[in-house]
Order: sequence, then structure tokens, then C-alpha cells
Amino acid sequence: MPKNKISEFSSTPANNTDIGGIDIAEGCAPSGINNAIRELMAQLKDQQVGSDADSFTVGGALSVTGTSTLTGAVTATAGVTGNLTGNVTGNVTGNVTGNVSGTALNVTGTVAVANGGTGLTSAGADGNVITSNGSIFTSVAPVIEVPSGAIMHFARNSAPTGWLKANGAAISRTTYASLFSAIGTTFGSGDGSTTFNVPDLRGEFTRNWDDGRGVDSGRAFGSFQEPTFLGNFAGDSESIFITNPDSVVSRAAIRGGSGQAATFRSATDNSFRPRNVALLACIKV
Repeated sequence: MPKNKISEFSSTPANNTDIGGIDIAEGCAPSGINNAIRELMAQLKDQQVGSDADSFTVGGALSVTGTSTLTGAVTATAGVTGNLTGNVTGNVTGNVTGNVSGTALNVTGTVAVANGGTGLTSAGADGNVITSNGSIFTSVAPVIEVPSGAIMHFARNSAPTGWLKANGAAISRTTYASLFSAIGTTFGSGDGSTTFNVPDLRGEFTRNWDDGRGVDSGRAFGSFQEPTFLGNFAGDSESIFITNPDSVVSRAAIRGGSGQAATFRSATDNSFRPRNVALLACIKV
């Protein structure tokens, strides 16, 4: 069978009697030798650029000093000591002590960090990301960055790590420097020098700041607003909304029957309140 790839050569010299169909056995014609050398040169070039798509195994360390295109699988039992600067479309199953740039689909060996760092030997937990501090690779859960000053509600009665209850407390300007930089003294200046206050959202509804729209004009950012009394109704009838508070509205007018007229209750300490649930408001430090 003609040997058309270097991978088809035999490690026993006497068995290499042809190359690409050219007879190079003992006693071959001189022209066959010339043709065989030319064919060998062509196959070496093909092997270099990867056009023959050979997979190969390196028993020792694979040292890549130039730019190589590897289109098949590469198994280096003693590691790859050069740099892989292209895309790795096959599998690298040895250790890579150089740099890997490009797109690596499968790396099952140890990927080391520059400057003699320690490599990561496994992909880590599902959904984790690979990160490096310059010395080691680690597999960690992705981090969602939440800026200082963000407000969130939690279905728990204590603040989680990295958060404080939005309870109006005075806290240190140095310990919570990032939060102080974000909100300043908008919600209170604390002792005026070393502390500042977080917003106090206990028992409060929040309203989006008007910010020049004119719907809730005149409001300063972070300011408190008293309730607007909408009126409550007494008697044994349902509560209703009235567009003209000077008119008299009866149950008959509402329900089509007869009955007691609705009356206003004094709105000294009552305002309209929708259904709600109590959650803990916290601020990101």
C-alpha cells in the first residue's frame, strides 16, 4: 500500500520500500531516489501546515517554537512547553506550560499560569467561571456586581452579607466609604464628621423621584412626603370614590336599591392603604 502520509511510515527502516507509490526498495532506479526525496519533502510540508489532517502523539514534551496549525488531536504525555497562539479545534490532553490564546474547546490537562503559578486541573462546578489572580486559576461562581447604594427587599428579617438594613442608622464614613461616596449625607449627616445615615425605609412606601418631570414637582431627592388623605366612608355601605365631594351619594344610587346614605369619616389619622406585604429593605454597602 503506498505510503502517502508520514504517519504511515514504519519505524523499521527496511519496511519503508515506497513513498507515495514510488519504489525506493533496494536496487531502485536512480530517478526513483530523486522522486522519493521530492515526495518526502512534499509530505513534510503537508505535515507542517496540517493539510493531511494527521493526529499524532508525542511521547515526550512537545516544544512549539514557531507558529503551528494543529487541526487534529494532540496528545503530549510530557506536556506542551511552547505557546499555542491559534485556535485549538482538537483536544489538548497534556500539560500546557506556555500560553494558550484563541479559542480552546477542550483542555483536559493542567493549564498553568505564567510565572510558575499553579494550574487548574478540573473545570469546576457547573456554571462556574475560571478566574486567575496571576498565580493560580480557580473555579468560582459568577459574581453579579451590585453598586453601593442599591436598595433591595429581602424575604428575611436580617441583612445578608454586604448589605445593611435601611433603618436610618448612623454608620462610619470610613468603614463604609463606598456607600458614603454613593449617597453622602442625603439621608442624614450622622454626627457631622465621622458618621452618616442610611435611609430609613421601615414602614414606608417608596416613590420614584420626579427628577424634573412635573408629576410630583418640588420634591427634593431623598425627601420625605406626608400622606394625602383621600377620605374614608362610614356606615354599613361599601367604601366608594367620589369625584364631587359636595354631592350626596346614597346606597340607592350606588346599588340601585334603597338604604342608608354614605357619610364621611374624619380623616385625621387615616389614609388610603392598598394591600401589602412586609419585607426587609436593605442597602448595598
